[in-house]
Amino acid sequence: MGALALTLNLSAQDLVWEENFDSYNVGEGIAAQSDDFFTWNSSDTGTDAGVSDAYASSGSNSIEISFAGGSDIVRPMGPYTSGKYDIEFKMLVPNGEEAYFNVMHSWEYETTTNYEWACDIYFANGNMTWTVEGVDGGGLSFAHDTWMDVKIVADMDNDVGYIYLNGEWGTSFQWSANNADGSAGLNQLQAIDFYGWGPSGNTGLYYVDDLKLTETTGIEVGIAEGNTAEFVVFPNPANTQASVQLDANVPATIVLRSLDGRLVENIQSNGANGVVAISTANLTSGIYFVEVTVGAERMTQKLVVQH
Repeated sequence: MGALALTLNLSAQDLVWEENFDSYNVGEGIAAQSDDFFTWNSSDTGTDAGVSDAYASSGSNSIEISFAGGSDIVRPMGPYTSGKYDIEFKMLVPNGEEAYFNVMHSWEYETTTNYEWACDIYFANGNMTWTVEGVDGGGLSFAHDTWMDVKIVADMDNDVGYIYLNGEWGTSFQWSANNADGSAGLNQLQAIDFYGWGPSGNTGLYYVDDLKLTETTGIEVGIAEGNTAEFVVFPNPANTQASVQLDANVPATIVLRSLDGRLVENIQSNGANGVVAISTANLTSGIYFVEVTVGAERMTQKLVVQH
């Protein structure tokens, strides 16, 4: 029996790297010009993504990911096996087009077989959907011909992943699950893959700009600097009841979801009572997620129910 503690405050952020593609030659492949990007594997050098000036979120360039061009481009990172990392970028999907990308636990340039997916994200007909833990889900609405903010969070310390679009939370999931079938996988972050494809199959065209990786701790909640809101779930694992300890001065919304994203309970706390009880007596043993929303920000913690 134990407690999971998380402090929500003004988050610390350390930029690991960023790329806006403005220093590269338009019309040439990004992997051909940069040591930081690779085609899917060493035998598929023709899948490079071209640097384009057709669209740009900042500066003059972006990269074009297209089915017609055979784009399948990877930006490796780490690999990281601990810590919390935000992968963020701008993305534009032209009207009538579709898009797809994935984030991977593991990937090797030298082989076509040694890789493991963490999550798959799809864009089509104004709807963003995903596959996480081997299960399809979604979605969030998006506008074609408009730059949007995409963020994937890999929290390996708590083994939780998050998907956001334009600042809106989409889903939380067990980060280490092998997305091929939902089985146990690697609690690791190694790469993001931009692939010229779409949910309909042989289609796909989109643009990526302002790609960056940030190491983060905590979360910004929009309260005055120096104040904090504490979020503690105990006991964990829980049997008949779990308690959520909050800062008594901070109103919050507490939501309990099952592993497949189903809403189990929604509780409003006005901040007057620092402890909120959640009955788990009638829940099936397994993994759940406790979401605490403070202001405009949301953080999720894993809860294990064990009878």
